[in-house]
Amino acid sequence: MKKGTDLATALNQTARETPPDAPIQTPPPKNTRTGKKMIGGHFDPTVHRQLKQLALDRDCTIQDLLAEAIDLLMTASGMPPITGAK
Repeated sequence: MKKGTDLATALNQTARETPPDAPIQTPPPKNTRTGKKMIGGHFDPTVHRQLKQLALDRDCTIQDLLAEAIDLLMTASGMPPITGAK
């Protein structure tokens, strides 16, 4: 594409260069959420910032922190931890 080519010209040129039957390249879907349910809540932005910082400090995700917190709650309530249910 030459310098100074407008967007419409560039799009038309690209469309001419791409065969109409060319397969669309899409990444395969990640099935990490298959069979899972979302658990969430609305909290003050300060809580979110603290969770993000703790996750960074521990080199883990907020989801990992929430799983740990739920494990502690379940154990304190006399229930089995959820860590095996990941």
